[in-house]
Amino acid sequence: MHKVIMTFLSILGLMTILVPADAAIVDQVLATVNNEAITLSDYKRFISETGSPASPERVDESLLKKLIDDKIIKEFQNSNNLSDEEFKKKACRRGYNNH
Repeated sequence: MHKVIMTFLSILGLMTILVPADAAIVDQVLATVNNEAITLSDYKRFISETGSPASPERVDESLLKKLIDDKIIKEFQNSNNLSDEEFKKKACRRGYNNH
């Protein structure tokens, strides 16, 4: 999580330096996972899909962490050709049962 936060802060810092003052930011990058951005639009879609009562205007750190975890899990599943059920079985065998 520390690495994700540091990446986020680095990107945020670069954006303030590299973006001209009159340029409009189309979508805010909240984090990166394996060189892929997680944007504010991704976050808003996630809270909408999960039915979370969280405000889409304020980023909830725990929900962002859940979104990041879900993205990492999906990438792992895709790269190992695992269905949701197969992944859950493997995770439970290794003592992980949060998902």
